[in-house]
Amino acid sequence: MIYEQIKIEKLAEDIKDFLRVNNLAKEFVERLSRSQQAGKWIPEMIEVMDNGCLRNELICFLTYQISIMECKEQKEKGRTLRDELDYMDTMSKNQKCSEMEKAAWEVAELLQELDYFKYASYMRCMDQAGDPVRRIYSDLMDLEKKQELSQFLLRFHETEMGERIQKVVDSIWEEEKLTRPQTATARR
Repeated sequence: MIYEQIKIEKLAEDIKDFLRVNNLAKEFVERLSRSQQAGKWIPEMIEVMDNGCLRNELICFLTYQISIMECKEQKEKGRTLRDELDYMDTMSKNQKCSEMEKAAWEVAELLQELDYFKYASYMRCMDQAGDPVRRIYSDLMDLEKKQELSQFLLRFHETEMGERIQKVVDSIWEEEKLTRPQTATARR
């Protein structure tokens, strides 16, 4: 699974370049416009990649286009891009996650249990399971948003999940040398 926004943006640019070089951009936009509601704008490539349903549509489009390509070099490049795109959602049991990636999954689970409306703020229509987690991960990489999310979680410290919440908050601040929010602060 790809967590870092910068990697997703790079992949989006590579796919856009691939579509342009192979004269597939117009065809992809037309395909997207047929699947969108009338009057709805055509999303940018980064938006396509950040939406599970649209991302799947792009994977299907690339798979078909690659299958009918004649140029072996472009065919191979297309397969590589399609596989990277497919990898955005793939979580294998053997895949090693960093502590922050694990923490993002933990935060997602906690938010679902504590305040589903807060979790829903990370969701988009037709997301895959990993999409909200990826957005939470991005927030955990931003110091201010990490602070806000930590304080939000610590508001529930006095519940039966208090110990679990404290462990997750500690884990997201483990690598930081900065002062993290304390339980007493969250109680005010």
